[in-house]
Amino acid sequence: MRLLQIRYFLTIADMGNITQAAQQLYVSQPALSKQIRLLENEIGAKLLQRTPRGVILTPAGEQFAKDCRKILTDLDAAAKRAASFEKVQKRTFRIGCFDGAYIDDFMPDLYRNLREKDPNLQIQLSRKSIGENRKALKEDRIDLLIDLRFPTESLSEDSKEYENKILVKRRGALIYSKVSPLAEIKSLQIRDFASQPLLLSDNMDNKSMESRALEELRSIGLSDQRVEYADNFVSLMSNLSMGHGFALLAVDVAENNPALQAFPLPEQFGICVTAVWKHSNQLACSMMKPVHS
Repeated sequence: MRLLQIRYFLTIADMGNITQAAQQLYVSQPALSKQIRLLENEIGAKLLQRTPRGVILTPAGEQFAKDCRKILTDLDAAAKRAASFEKVQKRTFRIGCFDGAYIDDFMPDLYRNLREKDPNLQIQLSRKSIGENRKALKEDRIDLLIDLRFPTESLSEDSKEYENKILVKRRGALIYSKVSPLAEIKSLQIRDFASQPLLLSDNMDNKSMESRALEELRSIGLSDQRVEYADNFVSLMSNLSMGHGFALLAVDVAENNPALQAFPLPEQFGICVTAVWKHSNQLACSMMKPVHS
């Protein structure tokens, strides 16, 4: 006895007509009649009785239909409970990552480590400005923050409420375009950048990053640097590509964009990609522990 046969039988019982039931089920009438005969032979009882106006249920058929409807109701309820259980078991891990720059040097490894710990983990990635992501972590709208920080930026301020882990260190550079006046200078020096504005993204909502960038520039001799703001990182990159200004970014940005060039800075002026999460977030704490301890 197959579930399909039971559904066929109940459809005929509801409609009282084999031809109409066959149309409803999108099967041929002979095929439907054959399945009902097989079902009756297996049960050992006649379930349907033909009449000039269609078919009616025999007493055995009425009892069988009643029991089958109960079975199908129980099966549907069981399926819903199983689906609900599976949904509960699949945990969602929300990651907020900085927008506008490549993430291939750390995100594949992070995803692989998370999947290794929980193959059923549902990962949601949201890419927004640094300031928006920091606010989202504070308000518990994400579980893990992928942040950008300078090596000189202390992480001790996170110790009371947050944990952090450096995912990758990127060498810092002054990024400019191949069509920029800077590209025409044969022996480019730090002081040459004073002729061009420093470009910053205005949607960072993160004045600490801005002040850190200016501190970095002052430490290498650009003390009175003119600053211009782009609406967002995409606009900043467009301005750079067109030859306007320069930006303090990772050297890899130029390596991944053929229109740009990089003036590498000493290693201490690099940028750290850092994962940050709350002590109180049990899911984040469990997922960010080393896979092999």
